[in-house]
Amino acid sequence: MNDPDSRICIIGATNYPDRLDAALVRPGRLNRIIRILPPVAAELAEIARQHLGADLPDVDLGPFGEIALGATGAQVAGWVKDARTAARAEGRPMRAEDLYGAASPPDVRSKREKTRTSIHEAGHAVGFEILRAGHVNQVDIIPRGDCGGATSIAPRQTRAPLREDIERLAIAILCGRASELVFLGEACGGSGGTDDSDLARATALVAGIHGSFGLGAGLAYLGTMDEVSRGLRSDEALRATVEADLARLQSEARQLVERYGTVVQAVAEGLLDRRVVSGDELRGLIRAASEGDRR
Repeated sequence: MNDPDSRICIIGATNYPDRLDAALVRPGRLNRIIRILPPVAAELAEIARQHLGADLPDVDLGPFGEIALGATGAQVAGWVKDARTAARAEGRPMRAEDLYGAASPPDVRSKREKTRTSIHEAGHAVGFEILRAGHVNQVDIIPRGDCGGATSIAPRQTRAPLREDIERLAIAILCGRASELVFLGEACGGSGGTDDSDLARATALVAGIHGSFGLGAGLAYLGTMDEVSRGLRSDEALRATVEADLARLQSEARQLVERYGTVVQAVAEGLLDRRVVSGDELRGLIRAASEGDRR
């Protein structure tokens, strides 16, 4: 493999480059790492333009890129194909609504369900930005499988998190549920129920504080934060500690939502109206609210 004339190229791929063994990526081995991040809105629009070819030449695809944020290039290619198929089935040229309909099918949910989802996602978005737990790219209420909406976040991660950093992230995750409590009087079960739910993620973070990261009362390493979280079923004392912390963090999330209630409402209204609110629009609303408080 050290033959300079060799035409063999070895390529590896992983979603977790930070977990690669140092011996694997040292000089002379797989030392060149190319990070391919998910496409941003402008790039998604360009990908769509490439696959559209001669179709929709005069259509501004900027809004499409915003709606498609979080998708892969392959998904965009699939949407273009679906849009082309829909137009062909009706014996006409492709229209912009064909493409938008493929990427964001009509929402058949009730007004009540869409309102709850909008309030929930707005709470997340405001929480992440205010707490600087992540940079919000976009928030939407576009249904995707079992998910009724999403807040797209570029995480602000550190290899050496403090307890405060982890708790801020947990609070932001709990802000969706807190927003429901503040504006609707009660939370639905959508915050829990699955291993990737808000409650599961917040529980794992808090469990990690006490049993994985050494940031609680004890120093014993009990496993990864997910392993510690699963161990709560049989560890009554640790479960009580985690439950107390979660209750405190939920209270802090509720206080944040109440303080920035006008922003949460504005974002929720934007979601109900347009289904998508950009991160820039969110930050503009937060700045306006902060300036109003200073007057």
